[in-house]
Amino acid sequence: MKNDQYFPLEVNMVNDDRVAKVIEKYGIAGYGTYVALLIELRKHNRYKCEKVSLQMLSRLFQIDGEMLEYIIEDSGLFWKRELVRSTQYSSPYLTRVMKRLEEYRKKQAFGGLKRVENVMRNGKGQFTSDAGTVKKSKEEQSTEEQSIITTSSSVADPEISSRRRVSDEKIMPGNSLPTPSVSTPWEEYVHEAFTDESWVRATATKSGMDQYFFSHRPKMIEAFVTHIESQGSGMRINTLQAAKSYMSNFFNEGTVTQQRTLKELQAAEEKQQNSSIHRFETLDPVTGERSYYGVRIPPHAPPRPNDHAIWNDELQLWHK
Repeated sequence: MKNDQYFPLEVNMVNDDRVAKVIEKYGIAGYGTYVALLIELRKHNRYKCEKVSLQMLSRLFQIDGEMLEYIIEDSGLFWKRELVRSTQYSSPYLTRVMKRLEEYRKKQAFGGLKRVENVMRNGKGQFTSDAGTVKKSKEEQSTEEQSIITTSSSVADPEISSRRRVSDEKIMPGNSLPTPSVSTPWEEYVHEAFTDESWVRATATKSGMDQYFFSHRPKMIEAFVTHIESQGSGMRINTLQAAKSYMSNFFNEGTVTQQRTLKELQAAEEKQQNSSIHRFETLDPVTGERSYYGVRIPPHAPPRPNDHAIWNDELQLWHK
């Protein structure tokens, strides 16, 4: 099998709350669609592509359009980045497992070169090798294989992964994540940081913008990425910890960058609310229940037409 024909699939992926929600909402079809989207991203350079490539799966596999849209846009399983002429989509999960796989391959390739260097000819011109070196290389290979197997079957749930990292530190001091490839863009560290829910909660509390961290997370990332690009300081983010530290300072309450980000988010939210067909209603972010001034609106009711309309249960219409 060629190297570009697969990616590690963690067996406990369903422990991720976001994946579990997709399964609860759409069943096995939702889970299968998520995996199909990961496979599609795997085929593209740097595991990123435009939305149209993902939407083609709807026709190819006869996937429900509403379900596909929810998984891509609203499940939190994919990140999107607005570019000048297009919008790119990526998966923090796929980026993470492929980064580890690529590191493993590089170590294996390096080990192969070292073994070649130890090959020599005997007096008869025949190839031979140092037995100790070969034995050592096999032991190293076995260790590396065990490492990648353990990594690929790790639990996807952020909280459990966090506890696993603490345990790993007893074996491997420092950051338990593998050293990133020099070809890995700093944006991936930013995306990976936002998959650590414990870090997100702590940073959200310190920022004073809790609601935006959870309701507008892609916009939070976009604000930070835009800042780094304008400052040209991406080289400072060469580890996951560096990304977390930089973002913690960026979003810290009271800083110039936090205040600017807050104003941008408030303006974007206000613009969205003013253009929404439900702008005269209150929407519960958890249950999705609609209401106005504490009065519940039936799910089948059309959008409230203005700020003075009253719902008539008997006639099943709005009194304007």
